[in-house]
Amino acid sequence: MLKDYKKAAIGGILLWVLIFLGWSLIIFIPGIKDATEMTQFIVHYILLILWTWIVAKMYFSKVTASVKEGIIVGIFMLIIGIILDAIITVPFVVEPSHGEFFGDWKLWIGFVELIILMAIFGSIMSKKDSKEMPAPEAAQSASQPMAGTEAPPSSPIADTSASEESHEEYKTEQ
Repeated sequence: MLKDYKKAAIGGILLWVLIFLGWSLIIFIPGIKDATEMTQFIVHYILLILWTWIVAKMYFSKVTASVKEGIIVGIFMLIIGIILDAIITVPFVVEPSHGEFFGDWKLWIGFVELIILMAIFGSIMSKKDSKEMPAPEAAQSASQPMAGTEAPPSSPIADTSASEESHEEYKTEQ
């Protein structure tokens, strides 16, 4: 189950805004605006990697990362994007009908890419999180023996033999 609905919803909205702004740039930047539709989608697929990374970093900053959580949050954010496209993009921005817009196979590549990227980023961030956690042995105090081992006996009196030797050497030199 999704661990943080609010953060996932905000991430889904942010991702939709980034995609919307990205497409706005793609269709107006000279060179790209005159390119084929497939070239424009390739630019979009490349930018989607960056945008998904930004949203994944935001989401997984407080939520434990995993492949499973990445897939779940990816699907959740995709649903939010589809809803926003259905109520904003199709009626107000693009000319095709809902069926034509959502029936475009190039759009579905982006949908699948989003879910795969969120799973990959969830996996990467879960490995990063596990490396940052201290090992159980490192977290243990040096004065306490590890479980299953005996500590060497220690004297409550401090070892002053080195300081006594240097004191004796100092006396004999004078």
